Amino acid sequence: MREKQLIRAARRKVRQVDRLGGLTPICAYCGETAIECLELHHVTGRKLDADFVEVRCRNCHRKIELQRDVANLTGNGEKKAKTLQSDEIIRLRLLGLAEGHVSTAAALRRWAEQITTGEDGDEKEHQ
Repeated sequence: MREKQLIRAARRKVRQVDRLGGLTPICAYCGETAIECLELHHVTGRKLDADFVEVRCRNCHRKIELQRDVANLTGNGEKKAKTLQSDEIIRLRLLGLAEGHVSTAAALRRWAEQITTGEDGDEKEHQ
């Protein structure tokens, strides 16, 4: 029985790697590398551009989706409008990208602060 569970787990892992495609399996925002925790995030929304994706861990993905819901760009991760005009699609893509860049900027600031304070978990030699 244990052997069957291990085989199923290995298959799930292979399917997850396939889903992520050739993308690097790491969340660019928090550094999570556990394949079980990673998923694809549609940067501008699946309906606006299904191919524009990035890897995020589930926690970071939920955070950005909440930011978009609060900004009234989406409702529970889904576009509210059924049919959109060209200008509206472009507007929503730009706003979606801007929301994503807020998360990117926060992660970059956090990493820079970790380098400054030496809180990255590695021992550093100061010269």
